[in-house]
Amino acid sequence: MSGTQTFSMEDGSNLDLPAALRHAKRAIQDAKNNPAGYTRAGEVLIRMKKPNVALEVYTHGLKHVKHVGKGYEQLREAHEDLMNEISPRTSVDPLTKLPRELAELILEFLGFRQRINACRVSKQWAHFIRSSPNLWQHLDLSGAKRKVRSAFISRAINTARQRLTAATLTMLMDFDKTLAALLRHCPIQELTLLDTGLQSRNLVDAFSRAKHLKALRLGKGTVMGPTSVAQIIKTCATTLEDLGLSEEFVISEPCDRLKKLVLTSSASGRSARGGALGTNTPFLSLEKFAPNLQCLDATVTIGRELRLPSSLTILRLKSTVVPSSTTFYLPHLRELSVDIPNLTVRTVEHILAIEDKAKEMHDPETSIVEPIKLQALAIRSCAITGDEMDDLLGHPRLGEVSQLTLYATGLRDEHINLVTKRLPELQTVDLSGTEITGVSVRELVMTTKVKHLVLGNCRYLGRDAVDWARSQGSGLRVDYWMSQVDGGSKKVRY
Repeated sequence: MSGTQTFSMEDGSNLDLPAALRHAKRAIQDAKNNPAGYTRAGEVLIRMKKPNVALEVYTHGLKHVKHVGKGYEQLREAHEDLMNEISPRTSVDPLTKLPRELAELILEFLGFRQRINACRVSKQWAHFIRSSPNLWQHLDLSGAKRKVRSAFISRAINTARQRLTAATLTMLMDFDKTLAALLRHCPIQELTLLDTGLQSRNLVDAFSRAKHLKALRLGKGTVMGPTSVAQIIKTCATTLEDLGLSEEFVISEPCDRLKKLVLTSSASGRSARGGALGTNTPFLSLEKFAPNLQCLDATVTIGRELRLPSSLTILRLKSTVVPSSTTFYLPHLRELSVDIPNLTVRTVEHILAIEDKAKEMHDPETSIVEPIKLQALAIRSCAITGDEMDDLLGHPRLGEVSQLTLYATGLRDEHINLVTKRLPELQTVDLSGTEITGVSVRELVMTTKVKHLVLGNCRYLGRDAVDWARSQGSGLRVDYWMSQVDGGSKKVRY
């Protein structure tokens, strides 16, 4: 018959392929639950050089055939074989094609929970991830939605070959047992405790095994007495460099190696118990506790006096009370961020001042001829007048500021003229919530080296000014949004 495709069989007979395909289709129509019709149709289509159509037939059959019996298994195997034959041209499993070192490097960009989810992709992925110690060096349980069993922690320790160096713990079925195992078997350098509940004396005993701990962060959900915290700090004082606390603590003895301290105090109104955080004592007295501190990030709600070590290079302070101390001497300060209601410019100048402070501190060795310049300045919740702004920005330590944040009520275009005049090295400027207009945006773009503008909730700023700034070159990034509460909902415009 003219135009008929035939295929030579092993026994020498010829098969009419179109007729065979029609016969297979008829079988599928008569019995949709029978895998034989789908298998036969797929075979014919493959012989007709139509593998993609055959794959569609196999896929359609798997949706209708019961998942039991020899016929279903043959259909499933035919589908997998054809899929493996076609797939390499359009998709490749990176874990099988890339060098192991490169595949691990890619997976390191995923979070811990994402890697655990990736184990469900296939048995090969699960085996690869669970046999790579480098992917288990940070045990991060912050994304856990259910209680984590001790067996999982044991597997993580073994998979990491006891080289696990960082852990974020929460949602544990047996917290004491887990922490003790981690500190006993692994060289933990960074430890974060989130929502672990009320802790007992056992926690102090566990930290006696922490010989390598450099960073410790105790979240709000981890509750313990101030004496216990002090004992933990004392135990780890020879290695601890980064500390985060959310409650009051008692100063026992210096922690000379401490470089970074993050404090979040509650407004519970509890009386101080001889601590560095308290209601009746100076809320920060760190000169003796951390004499070599370099970064202080403090969010406090009570207290009136600051006593800070002169070694600070970064100070981020958020409080409800303006500090009244006269013991500021921060000659190494490079980044300053203050968020205090009713803050005055004079207070900021007082923090920056270093002239004659060495004499006040009775330490002639700390005298500095040339003050170190600030690189970043952030002022929030501050009412600034024009004269005060000029005095502040004219401070000798601010001439090289490259990052500026001003959340100041009443900040207008005339103030921005002072900014561009005094701070020519600006690269990042955040003026969110101010009363500037497009005039200020143009002034910043045209007269400074600004590369990043943040303009959120500037009610007098038009969208046309934002579009103009974005059109000035690919090197300038402008973040702009407007939000307002209306009827209980939040509307955002980008």
